[in-house]
Amino acid sequence: MGNTTDFSGTPLEKLAGDGMFRHFRPLYKGTLIANVNMDRGRGNRLIAEGLADLVAFGRAYIANPDLVQRFAENAPLAEVDWETVYASGPRGYSDYPTYQPSQDNRGSWLFPCLSLRPSRNYQPHADWRNHEPHWKHHLHYRRRIGCIGRALAEELHKRGNRVIISGRRKSHLDAVAKANPGIEAIELDIADPDTIKAVAKKLIAEHPDLNVLINNAGIMEPDQAAGVIDDRLLVSTVTTNLLGPIRLTSALVDHLKSRRGVILYNTSVLAFVPLAVTAVYSATKAALHSYVLSQRFLLRDSGVRVLEVAPPWVRTELMNSQEAEQAMRLDRFIAETLDVLGTDANEILVEAAKPLRANPGPEEHALVNGFNQQMLKLFGPSQA
Repeated sequence: MGNTTDFSGTPLEKLAGDGMFRHFRPLYKGTLIANVNMDRGRGNRLIAEGLADLVAFGRAYIANPDLVQRFAENAPLAEVDWETVYASGPRGYSDYPTYQPSQDNRGSWLFPCLSLRPSRNYQPHADWRNHEPHWKHHLHYRRRIGCIGRALAEELHKRGNRVIISGRRKSHLDAVAKANPGIEAIELDIADPDTIKAVAKKLIAEHPDLNVLINNAGIMEPDQAAGVIDDRLLVSTVTTNLLGPIRLTSALVDHLKSRRGVILYNTSVLAFVPLAVTAVYSATKAALHSYVLSQRFLLRDSGVRVLEVAPPWVRTELMNSQEAEQAMRLDRFIAETLDVLGTDANEILVEAAKPLRANPGPEEHALVNGFNQQMLKLFGPSQA
């Protein structure tokens, strides 16, 4: 249903535009199919608002036999050649070309500590391990040259993706870009709301095909939950680990909706089994996990996937873990993570992370206490 007549100045004027659907939806409980002057955005909105159950596309299908693929990739639509409509012969029916984007018109990913973007061939459940695309990688790190974000960015770059890193320190960004020819960099302070808004606006303008955001920013410092918490540590950890990812995602979420994109957060198994000597860090990761669950629910019908990577203990510069035998090797973690990203999973868990992820429940204190007793032996009693 849809109006093809101009109702202006008539008693039916209220039925113009979406008024037709708003009027009949409460009256008709069957399957309501919307048509007439439909495009991808309007159709998705009518379904999201509950004003229609299905959407029919007529003219768009004539000129775009690959309409479903074009909608999935948010590709431009071909125009109808009206001189050939209702004519005899195949011209205007079977000779419209399928979409062939240029090599420079591919999708993108953004990373805070990591942000990415896949090729135009990206599909929500596609194999992320061997993408051809540009990747846009926002790498925000703090004295963490061996961080997960950089390792993932470099691996994706090696696999033929274009990567853009970002962070506060230009010297660090330049060093990474120099070590990986082809990686680009953009400065961003994840703790500054105004900078986040400005960088998001710049990214959307310069990379309109951006369709994946990976939030990987994070700092981890020992604290004293049994005593007086250093306020500088508290504010900087919460701002970087929790507020920064939420703010950046908020600045880009509407754009990602238009791209049917992906938002990925890097949390931690410490969201489920907190490390007592880094109580604030663990709390920020638990809070971010909770936010992920809410956002995934609210975006469930938007076409945007919300994913979460929860790493176990990995050999990085966090807590000086580069040589920790009990920690997972960084290269192995990256390889396993990319394997899981090639599945339909919403939580990206390597095998070493699964026992801790499964811990929350009525008896969770036993593992939390045992885990922290073991970690105190590793870090030393001075951390207690």
